[in-house]
Amino acid sequence: MQDALSSVLVARDGYGDMAVSNAIGSNVFDINLGLGLPFLMRIAIDRGRAIDLLETEERVSTHTHTHAHTHVVAAPSTCSRRRRG
Repeated sequence: MQDALSSVLVARDGYGDMAVSNAIGSNVFDINLGLGLPFLMRIAIDRGRAIDLLETEERVSTHTHTHAHTHVVAAPSTCSRRRRG
């Protein structure tokens, strides 16, 4: 709420660029702090051990989906190039 209020006040003073950069910059900072700090704390607690975000089943499912999607996207583009040439 404070970010929105400060952006409105700055925009009223004629500094629209500052208002936009405040609105975007503060959100980027909040997201990076909100995601980065917990991961940093976890890594420090675990003494540098890697954090595994996916279970084995999820990793296999993601790989299969990505592989299938690559074939679906690549096949039509290959066919369309042959017709032109």
